[in-house]
Amino acid sequence: MTGLDYGEDIDGDGVSEWVDIYSVVTVSGVETVTVPVGTFQDCAKIETNINVTITLSGNNTKATGTLINTVWFAPEVGPVKRKSVITTNNATETVSEELTGYIVNGHGNGIHIEITPHSPSIGIGGKVQFNAVAYDKLNSPFPELTFTWNSNNQSVATIDSNGLAIGITPGITNITASSADIISNSVILTVNDYRVISLVTNDIIYDPLSKKIYASIPSRAGAIGNSITVIDPETGSIGPSIFVGSEPNKLAISDNGQFLYVALDGAAAVRRFNISTQAAELQFSLGSDSFFGPYYAEDIEVLPRNPNAIAIARKYKGVTPRAAGVSIYDDGIQRPNTTPGHFQGSNVIEFSATASKLYGFNGETTGFDFHRMTVDASGVSLIDDTSNLISGFEVDIRFEGGLIYATSGLVINPETLTIVGTFPAQGLVRPDSNSGRVFFLTENGTAFILHAFDQNTFLSLGSLDIQGVSGTPSSLIRWGTTGLAFHTSSDQVFIIRTTLIP
Repeated sequence: MTGLDYGEDIDGDGVSEWVDIYSVVTVSGVETVTVPVGTFQDCAKIETNINVTITLSGNNTKATGTLINTVWFAPEVGPVKRKSVITTNNATETVSEELTGYIVNGHGNGIHIEITPHSPSIGIGGKVQFNAVAYDKLNSPFPELTFTWNSNNQSVATIDSNGLAIGITPGITNITASSADIISNSVILTVNDYRVISLVTNDIIYDPLSKKIYASIPSRAGAIGNSITVIDPETGSIGPSIFVGSEPNKLAISDNGQFLYVALDGAAAVRRFNISTQAAELQFSLGSDSFFGPYYAEDIEVLPRNPNAIAIARKYKGVTPRAAGVSIYDDGIQRPNTTPGHFQGSNVIEFSATASKLYGFNGETTGFDFHRMTVDASGVSLIDDTSNLISGFEVDIRFEGGLIYATSGLVINPETLTIVGTFPAQGLVRPDSNSGRVFFLTENGTAFILHAFDQNTFLSLGSLDIQGVSGTPSSLIRWGTTGLAFHTSSDQVFIIRTTLIP
């Protein structure tokens, strides 16, 4: 093409120059090309050779230049490499470009987005914060990109524009982030069937007859403080709250569902709560020592098939060891015989299958004494004291099916004083002969795991990650047909429904 208007007045005579252009395009072959984004086969190599002559209008002086432009085109991708050689007035400049990323049908190569965390799980109403970062081929992050978040099953969990996901119903959903049509890796978010209730508690217990969880609420809870408060585990609803006295703590329930007993730490007393009438009834003091002062209830057990009688592992405040012996109370009247305290005392107690045999454990001193006690009309007497059969500070015990289960993972036969086995877990323990399983709540770094084991073989039957636990968990209880619950020192109540219970 000749005589084209150049569009500029180079020599300043007020007239635009004209230009002659000669161009040849050649497909020179097919090659394999390697660039930062990867290696491409069968790339078409296309060369464009352009000669340019500019004629100045003032004196007809000519200026010439050439451009040799070579481009490699990859199938289904387009240009992946470009090389331009420009020559003017005996000066040469070479410019090269190589592909570092591309997008085809909404997916990028070389540019990718990663989201974390990788396999989170939460409960109903639980939250998890996702984060997204875009990287180039060299894994250098692209800053200040805006991402669009997506949950492909919003009935399970929703996610907002900032990447905060909230569990709605049990199930799984895929979470992705995208930017400029590049889609991230897909992360599976699992929403488990558990909910977290914000409630200040000292202890919780389940009544299978009313199908309700009862919680002891300390005074720091404010308006509902110093009460027994009802929780519906099916719905998570709270209330009513019934005043029972100063600083309610440890709870125990009779096996016929008639009475709930609650330790009153503020009054050094125990109060009886009538479940059917939802009324606080009898309150009685635990007595005192002439030197160490009042007795307080550290653990309470209702006698089997005797809702009016309870065994109490007493304690002192501000004394080490704190154990103050075990006593039996009938409608608030103490039976004469009690067991020794201090180094021979039990911090936790459990009845056997009958009201005549009681077990206790000292988890306060290095003796780690396991106590067997007999209960009769005169009270409670120590049968024997076995050191280090069970060991560990602040270890708790549970009786089920003729065996004692310890939070240390140990299982013993309390009559033969022999070790039956050890579960590979330590934490809150809840044996459940109805399902043939033993449950442990264990700590794993910042998370907690609910484990299920076969009660007879000690083999693992599965586990469930529990996210969002704050503080120290206590009181692992069973509720309903497939439920477990526990509370924490940071004012949480976790209500779980799980297939780990058949």
